[in-house]
Amino acid sequence: MQLNGKYVDIKIPSKIRFNKINKKDINLLSNHQCVYLLFKNKRLIYVGKTNSLKTRLRYHKNRSTDFDYAYWLDIPQKWELTIIENFFIYYFKPKFNYEIDKEENDVLEVTELDLENINLS
Repeated sequence: MQLNGKYVDIKIPSKIRFNKINKKDINLLSNHQCVYLLFKNKRLIYVGKTNSLKTRLRYHKNRSTDFDYAYWLDIPQKWELTIIENFFIYYFKPKFNYEIDKEENDVLEVTELDLENINLS
């Protein structure tokens, strides 16, 4: 991944795994307390947290949020949700988490493939 023209090495420890769900399959989900990432055209557009992933993704879908699929990380401790959500927002600066215009060089373009190489340690 690149940030301000420099490569950033962010990796997820092997014990943490992202799960993926396509927008059309949301009704198949059970509920998860998690941090989730919405993607459109293989680009990260939004990071959120929820106590109920199925309910939250239905909300995005019914609100006509234009996303193709979501990745999520189950977070066992409720107090960790905000910390991890803020980490992803701070480093990735997803399009819909910022209402002000950012200069292009301030935005980290995150793709689906980048998720395989993220390390929070």
